[in-house]
Amino acid sequence: MIHYNVWFSYKTGINERIELTKVRGFLDEMQRRDLINGFNLLKNRAADGKSRLEKYHAIIEFSDDEQFDSPFSEVRNAGINVGAHGSMIENVDSFTIEVFGEVKGVEQDT
Repeated sequence: MIHYNVWFSYKTGINERIELTKVRGFLDEMQRRDLINGFNLLKNRAADGKSRLEKYHAIIEFSDDEQFDSPFSEVRNAGINVGAHGSMIENVDSFTIEVFGEVKGVEQDT
């Protein structure tokens, strides 16, 4: 399993509820098309100024490298600033991306 993590915040004055609806719609459509395995959309609960991370966090799950590559190719070929992806990112102020893979071959303590 591959976990694509995006921490992000919006530009000042932007209606975050509308923007988060775009994110959820984009990810729902990706999941409906089996381009992603699943996702979680989270809000940082730390008080303003008390976290080094952005206000929102999307964790997008992919089953393998093949599934991981497909949506990125699709967005890149269409153009990252057009269509549903472009609409989703147009009001983002700041973001950080990290990709994690599962640790395998390590015994779990019981």
